[in-house]
Amino acid sequence: MPDLFEQLVGDYLTGKGYLCNFNVSYRKADGRGAGSDIDVLAMRQTPPHDVIVGECKSWEVGVRGQRMVDNPAHTDRRYFKPLFEEEWADGLAAKVREEFGQKKGSTYVIYCARLRDDGDALRKRRVAGNRVQVVTLDEMIRDTNQRLDDKQNHSVEPTTLGRFVQLMRHAGIKLEFP
Repeated sequence: MPDLFEQLVGDYLTGKGYLCNFNVSYRKADGRGAGSDIDVLAMRQTPPHDVIVGECKSWEVGVRGQRMVDNPAHTDRRYFKPLFEEEWADGLAAKVREEFGQKKGSTYVIYCARLRDDGDALRKRRVAGNRVQVVTLDEMIRDTNQRLDDKQNHSVEPTTLGRFVQLMRHAGIKLEFP
């Protein structure tokens, strides 16, 4: 069962037209050792059917991408195995291929409650040849708020995240961003 942050990420992606699956198990390419899981695996419902492999981190201290990239011994690397270990990246790619039949074209996205740097060090990396993105909770709320501004009707939002932002707006709570 997904945790709260994983559910919010799923809602965010659903609002953008994706179908989501949570906690999808996979193993390293060699099949050895304990397995891991993909927090959110999503595919856009309409062409081009983009696939997102979502890693969700709601850490209070935030994600420190530059430190992980610069320091091979950094302990947080163990939570981003496909980003730093080729055998995990290959295992992840095999799982995406098994689920969707795609070899390339997926995007590895780190969804985090807080990012401690600009995320560029992580975005420059590749996972099994696929690009990496970083999306913060702040960005998800901003994007959802903008999507609500752009809507042509005032129907009830179908996702929990969208509905929560909608209720804040109905209550007169200003969503102001620096």
